[in-house]
This record gives sequence, structure tokens and C-alpha cells, in this order.
Amino acid sequence: MEIVCKGCNKRYTIRDDKIPTQGSAYLSCPQCGEKIEIKAPEPVQTTVTSADGDLSNQYDDPEFFEPGAKTALVYCPQEEARLEANKALKQLNFRVREIKNASDIAGRFRYNTFDLVLLFQNGPDPEEPLKEIHGFINNLEPERRKKVFVVYFHLSGNRYNGLQAFSYSVDMTLNPLDLGSLVDLLPKALKQKEFNYKIFEECRTELAASAL
Repeated sequence: MEIVCKGCNKRYTIRDDKIPTQGSAYLSCPQCGEKIEIKAPEPVQTTVTSADGDLSNQYDDPEFFEPGAKTALVYCPQEEARLEANKALKQLNFRVREIKNASDIAGRFRYNTFDLVLLFQNGPDPEEPLKEIHGFINNLEPERRKKVFVVYFHLSGNRYNGLQAFSYSVDMTLNPLDLGSLVDLLPKALKQKEFNYKIFEECRTELAASAL
């Protein structure tokens, strides 16, 4: 389980056997001394079927992935498009899980930070579950959000328009017709984001050093 210190934004990973089953536990941040509250997770009773046939019926029974595993969540009401997306992601060696609403993504993110989230808008306007899922992603802590690559499929999606992606608060927008090219498009986009953040972190480090 990942926790964040409110005092200095330092992130820590807590072993599952250290998480309280009831109430809350507290620890002091080793970096700034701020008291960090660790709350017992509330059980979520949502049933969801993963893309590889694994039934994970309750999120109070956490799922853990092996170190280095690439993980992806897919929201797509259209079955044909969902199956095609799952197939492409499996080709890229992603461990895929499907979500249907905000409860699903909240349950999935309770114990894991997923590398990739694919969102499909069904029609000219986003449906309510999609809005709620999108809202959950946008409300993630900044340090956690930057680890997640979000692809938004909609009718006017344009992979070349970074400003459009920015306006949607996602990393890339695609047209449903781009789905057949996902195996080629996605690795390039992920590498570009990694490169961009590397430059950003290097600049931030230099600015911090110059301020000393």
C-alpha cells in the first residue's frame, strides 16, 4: 500500500501485514517527522471480471503483481473495441484488468498504481461512469498521477494534438480508428513521456541546486 506524507509529500510503501484491519495506525515520517495516518481499507463489494479471465470479486482481497509487471486498466462499453484493446495490450505484455465505474478504479488503485489507463467514450458525449472514472484519475496525488499514462479514445481524438490531450487532462487522445495501431503507437508515446519527465526532473534538480 502506498502512503503519502502530507508534510513533505514523501511516498512510502507499506507492507500488507502492517496495514490495520480496523481503525487507524500512525507513524512518523522519517524525512520530516509529520504524523502519517494509515487507515484500514474499507471493503468494496463490486464484482469485476479481468480481461484474462481472473475473477477478483472483492477489492478487500488485494491483488499484487510481480515486480516490474506492466499493468493496465481498460474502460470500454463497446465489447468489440474492448476485446481489440485487450488483445493489443497483451501483445505489449500488459497485465490487463477491466473497469466499469468509479468504484472499480478506486478499488484497483487502493493497492496498486497502474501504468496505463485506457478510456473509451461511447458516442459524442461522455457517459456518467466515464466522467466519474476520469474525475478519479484527475484527483490522484500529482506524484502518483504522473506515473499513470492515460489514453482517451473519442470520436474527435487526435494523436498529434498535444493541446487537446492537455485540455482533457490525459496523456494522449486517439480516434477509435487508431485502435488497430495501438501496438505501434503506445510504446512510442510511453517513451516520449518518460523522456519528457526526465528532462523536467533534471531541470528541477538544477533549479533546486542553484537556489542553495
